[in-house]
Amino acid sequence: DQNFYNNKLGGGQNLIKEQYSIGRFNNGENAGNSTGSVAEYKGLKTVRHEGGGDGFGHVMMRFPERDFTVIRLCNAGDINTVPAPQVAEIFLADQFKKTPDPINEIVAATPVISIPEKELASLAGLYFEPTTGWLIRFYMKDGKLMVDKGPGYVLSPISQNRFRVAVAGVEIVFVRPVGGGRMQVKTTGEYGQHNTRTYDPVQRVTPTSKELVEFTGKYVSDELPGAIYTLSIKDGKLILQVRNGIAGLLSQVPGSGGQITKDILLTPAFADAFFTFGESTLVRFERNRQNAVSGITLSNGGVRRLRSNKQ
Repeated sequence: DQNFYNNKLGGGQNLIKEQYSIGRFNNGENAGNSTGSVAEYKGLKTVRHEGGGDGFGHVMMRFPERDFTVIRLCNAGDINTVPAPQVAEIFLADQFKKTPDPINEIVAATPVISIPEKELASLAGLYFEPTTGWLIRFYMKDGKLMVDKGPGYVLSPISQNRFRVAVAGVEIVFVRPVGGGRMQVKTTGEYGQHNTRTYDPVQRVTPTSKELVEFTGKYVSDELPGAIYTLSIKDGKLILQVRNGIAGLLSQVPGSGGQITKDILLTPAFADAFFTFGESTLVRFERNRQNAVSGITLSNGGVRRLRSNKQ
């Protein structure tokens, strides 16, 4: 943390400044973050980065103007711990500005309304963001609409189609396209980003044991030499084993050096698509002109459509 204030690793403070620069996509669109998510919290500049997976979760939130940093470590990936901003409020309470944060403060001040359970249930389902390959699922529990992220969070309605997930600083809006069509989901604030993502509804598909057979086999990646993904059926379910895959894309046994495989359960999502919520990875199968399975692509928050060919 101290190296951000006095860089000793080469490049001087110009390197630190470059790390804080907001990136842009090839089309010129603002990417929304740099090597960390640069934003403001209650009037103070923040630089934040977080991550997690099976068995761990972490967040590092820096307030560079105040030489103050909150680091939160957790030895589980599905526990709703105290948010880093709340920790900062204990130490920086007298330094925060009165100006409300447009995402967290204004949304939090909006009163929660009541929506009949039947109407909430109509919004439940699986939604897919084609650019990133992300999936988001909404379900009902104890009369409340929930989002299947982490331990599962309650969606608090602030209008008939607008909800907030207060603990995550996320706003979710259900909209029906102009001219009719199926309901879409628009989110703002995911992973600390202020840009809006649009998710399309997808129909859940559960293949039979016989239909799962065509997905089995060995898949080898030309884009990642040495990576082998093996699909098999175990107890009537599709299982993925990884050898020399990307660390973090699909988990491997610790200390294996990529040489020891582990069974990863694939849950049916929609046609020719499966997901693993533990690793948040989407596995999509591709077909050739004869409609036979010819390959797979793997996508998550850091990798998009990494392809492997069926052998």
